[in-house]
Amino acid sequence: SPTFSYKIVKNYVLNLDSRPDRMRFSKDRWEGQKILVERVSAFDGSKLTGGDSEGKIPMNKLNLSIVYPVYDNTKMAQRFRHDPNAKSGQLYLSPGEIGCIYSHVSVWKKIAANADSDLDDYHYSCIFEDDHAPVRDFKQKRSQLLDDLSLDEPVDLLYLTYRNGDARGTIRTSNYTIISSLLWITSGYCLSANGARKLLAKLPVDRGLDVWMSHQFPLMRVRAATPVLLQHTNYGGGNIRHSDMIVE
Repeated sequence: SPTFSYKIVKNYVLNLDSRPDRMRFSKDRWEGQKILVERVSAFDGSKLTGGDSEGKIPMNKLNLSIVYPVYDNTKMAQRFRHDPNAKSGQLYLSPGEIGCIYSHVSVWKKIAANADSDLDDYHYSCIFEDDHAPVRDFKQKRSQLLDDLSLDEPVDLLYLTYRNGDARGTIRTSNYTIISSLLWITSGYCLSANGARKLLAKLPVDRGLDVWMSHQFPLMRVRAATPVLLQHTNYGGGNIRHSDMIVE
């Protein structure tokens, strides 16, 4: 086995320029647990619709190598046919979803570029959205989680919070980790440089980011923390409209 261990090298927080209040709130929660975070300016998708968060961003305003906004949700709606809010058919990503995609991809590029080739598998950067905060004793729990991962088969992508869309198919992989075929929410996860490169190689994102990332799981080594290490703060509103749901 390798003699080195997993290490966190960066903690990024995505935050819209229009919401410095949310960044202050988020930073207080992280610094209260002695965790240094770096703010990343999140992309505001509504700017491409003239401020209309309900509108459609025209194709000619998008970088289609990063995001393709039209997708067919028939299979997913069929899978979750018991959910009255699941939309079927051809759908169009909302401005908030597109902003989310641009924001996360910008950080993946940083992670892939700032790599130390010998340790690409074992150095993680974590990406947090500003509406989630660490649970109590987060630092200790995250260290415990990293110690629980296999060094022989490095994990590319490690979810710290999620909603599990495949409870029946979930497998416990260690004391503190599970694997599932579908994880919703991209509010807190850690990514190695190799993991970032694998995601970037599969662009463009052609549906909601969380579902698209789940579609990449067969190409990656993925684990999810159990129990989760982040909680939703409900601070300041501003949830993204989901194109595949009839209501929020």
